[in-house]
Formats: sequence, structure tokens, C-alpha cells
Amino acid sequence: MPLKTMLYLPLDERPCNWLFPQMMTRGEAQLELLTPPQEMLGRKKTPADLEGLWAFVEENFSRSSCAVLSAEMLFLGGLLPSRLHHMSTAWITRCMERLRALKKSSPETRLYLFELIMRTPRYSSSDEEPDYYQEYGERIFRYGYLKDKQARQGLDAREQEDLHSLANQIHPEHRADYEARRNFNAALLENVLELVRDGVVELLYIPQDDSCEFGYTAIDQKRIHQAIRRLGVEDKVYMHPGADEAGAELVARAWLELTGRSPRVYVEYGSLLAAQIIPLYEDRILGASVEQHLLACGCERWDDPWTADLILAVNAPGRVMQESADQQEGDVTYQSFRCLRAFVKRIGRFVEAGKPVAVADCAYANGGDLEFLRLLDKAGLLERLVSYKGWNTACNTLGTTLAQGVFALAGQDRAQLRRNLLYHLLDDGLYQALVRAEVLCRVQQDGLSYFDLGTGARKYGEFARQRLLEHWRERLPSSFSDLASARFEIWFPWNRLFEIGITWRT
Repeated sequence: MPLKTMLYLPLDERPCNWLFPQMMTRGEAQLELLTPPQEMLGRKKTPADLEGLWAFVEENFSRSSCAVLSAEMLFLGGLLPSRLHHMSTAWITRCMERLRALKKSSPETRLYLFELIMRTPRYSSSDEEPDYYQEYGERIFRYGYLKDKQARQGLDAREQEDLHSLANQIHPEHRADYEARRNFNAALLENVLELVRDGVVELLYIPQDDSCEFGYTAIDQKRIHQAIRRLGVEDKVYMHPGADEAGAELVARAWLELTGRSPRVYVEYGSLLAAQIIPLYEDRILGASVEQHLLACGCERWDDPWTADLILAVNAPGRVMQESADQQEGDVTYQSFRCLRAFVKRIGRFVEAGKPVAVADCAYANGGDLEFLRLLDKAGLLERLVSYKGWNTACNTLGTTLAQGVFALAGQDRAQLRRNLLYHLLDDGLYQALVRAEVLCRVQQDGLSYFDLGTGARKYGEFARQRLLEHWRERLPSSFSDLASARFEIWFPWNRLFEIGITWRT
């Protein structure tokens, strides 16, 4: 029987938020992770059943040692609904009252929240944003960027002209709608910070999705930083780039605090400039993000690998980061500014010494480093890692890698560890870097789009499965020899190609 029960409410229903935390805690006999049924969580832009979620949380809060809750899900119905809603300010008051009552009903239950600073994509697409973002998205981003830069640094004559032009190009109603929602979400976050001050919330994570040096997100970040300082809660709030890793990372942090542990982690970088590189879609150097995620996850940076509990091996670009889909024609510094063979050899030395090694593959955005994977395979190391991840942004990868490392150290059984490894090697390593583009060709031949697979999802999922197996036999033949006989299905959570789910059939 589990010694501890943890209540978990994800950011949305996709595997990265709903399934990954379950995968990493599965096999930990001392922990039961309580999550609402997936059908209660809504779907993409359709909000979750808010009253159903509140009832689920209120029913299970007092029987839980701790609760890790997504504010976007609990207050606004999920990640995408948080970018589309028209809630009134009275709803903020109501949510705060309910959380205070929840904590009062069970003071011994530790309450952890995570709440994002709303992103501002730099491209025009309404797939995850309001409908008008399809036409105005790039201009909205650029307007916010220049508006913020003007306030902080000033603009040159050309930038001043661009700002004035953009102000006239964006429909006033759309800009007003966008800025009003950002203001609402920031006000909601300020109210949550008051709960932190009052001891209702134990810890608050504030991930920054698709962040940038200037712009609307940076403006909100400054506002929230000021509120943190004003309320004196710097020690209980963590703010860093990321989003979809936050649930897994906070689950790991809560577990470490319940068990009174703080793993010592040695960081091994894959290139000399790795720590100084600013990854795509993020606003700071990789080394700063590594430090922040170690701290947020409840781990301790350790300088001696041989006395550390865990080795975090961070694969990185040589100097310039690119998308994983472009790596066949990668920037020359991927070769000239790093030595992958030496990096793999160091990983092998740690593995041979019996050190648990978790690999954060941050060399490319949105997918794994194929050359790196091939070298790990040839060295016989892929199956001997405790974690491999290389998905989406660098901080998505870092947070989930550390979280998986925490549960590997806690004693997660080898079979589940192996299945988690294989899941991400297939998804991050091969689907995102290779197979996604191949499926897109099929989709376009059928007259469909990347963002809408119509009724063909099952067909495309089967094609993706076949191509994954073929690429595995060609590129990673020395690892997971039983994969050929494994039964699994590929599915598309939001009926688009960006992310997949893998279901194993035993």
C-alpha cells in the first residue's frame, strides 16, 4: 500500500502534461498519483469541466499528502483556454476563496501550484491562439517587442517608424482583446502570489512559454517580479523558461520534499560553449536555465561526478541552435565547436562506473540529435541510461529529464525505466527529428495540413509507426532488440503532427 498520495492536476490533456508524470511515478511503490480522468480535462481549445475538476480536487485534497495543481487548468480550463477566455475579475476572487477554503479544510496537505506567464508567439497562426492571430500574430509579437524595447532601451528611427506602422496595422479591437486577457492573467497570478505570502500555497512555479528578451511576455515578467519582491516571497517562487515540463518537475520536487531528500547532481555539458548558448524560444543562456531547473526540482548542483547521485549529461549545440528537422544541413559549428565522440566517451565512463546518467538532448529544438543517438547506440549506452529526453524547448527537456532522474534514484523498477527510455527515443529522438516530416508529406498529398489531419489520424499513425521501426533498424540497431516485436500505436492528441502519443499493447 502506498505510503504517500499525491493529487495531480495537469496543464492540459496531452501526454507531456497528463501522461509523462504518471509514467515517471509508475513503479514507485510508495507513491500513488491521483489524476482526474482524461475526459474531464477538455480537449485543445475546449475548456475542461471546471466544476467537475473543483469537485475532484475538493474530494481528494484531504486524503493527499500534497497536491500539485495547474492554475491554468483549475481556474481557466487548460492551457489553450487560458489564452482565449473571457472570465470576469469576480472569477479571480471566487477561485482564491475556494483555494483558501481548501487549505483550511486540510492544513497538513502541502499545496503546490504552477501558473504560466502567457506566451506571445512570433508567428501568425490561430492553431493555439485567438482566431485573429492567424492574420495578425507576427505583427502583434513585433508590436509588443518594440513597445517593450522602447520603454527599456529606446528605438532607432527605423524601429520607431515600424512601431507607429504596426499600431495602425493591427485592428484596435484585436489588440484590446489581446492586452485585456494578458492583464487578466497577470492579475490572476498576482492574486496567487498573495496565497503564497499567506502560506496557502507552499511553492509556486511560473514557467515562461516561448519567451524572448523583449515583448509582452517580458513586460508581464517584470510586473510579476515586482509583485514577488513587494510580497517578499522570493524564496517560494521559481520563474524560468518552460511550460510543459512544469507538472513533471513539480511532482518530483514535491516527492523529494515528502521524502526529505535532495539529490546531488553533476552536470556534464556536451560542448565548450554549451552553458553560454541562448536556446531557441528562450530568453537566457542554457547554463542559467540548468541552474534554475536544478534548484526548482529540489536537486543540488554537485562539482564531483564520482560522489554525485546523478549525472545530468546535457547535449548542446556548438554555437548556434537549429531546429531538429534541419540537422541534415546543420550549422558548421555543430561539428567544429564540439566533439560528440568525446562527450559520449565521458558518458560511457560514468555508466561503466555505475553512475546513473540522465541525458538532456538540447542540441536542437523540437527533436533529438541523430548523430548523438547513433554514437550512443554504437557504444552500447542507450539502454543503460536512466533517462533520455530531447523534445520541444531546452527547458522542456531539462525539467522532465531531471524529474525522471529523481524517480530513477528513488528506485523506479527497471522495466518501467526501460519503457520510459524507449518512449522518448521513439518520440523525441526519431519522430520529431525525422518521421514528422515524412508524415507531413503524406498529409499534404492528401490535401490536408500539419494542423488538421481530418479523419486520417489512424492511417497516419500507422504510417508513423512503420517508419519509426524502419529508422530504428537503420540507425539504432544495437539497442532494444525486442522493439521489432513490440506492439504499440501512434496517435495524435490534438489531431495535428506536432506531438504524438504512444500506447503500448501488451
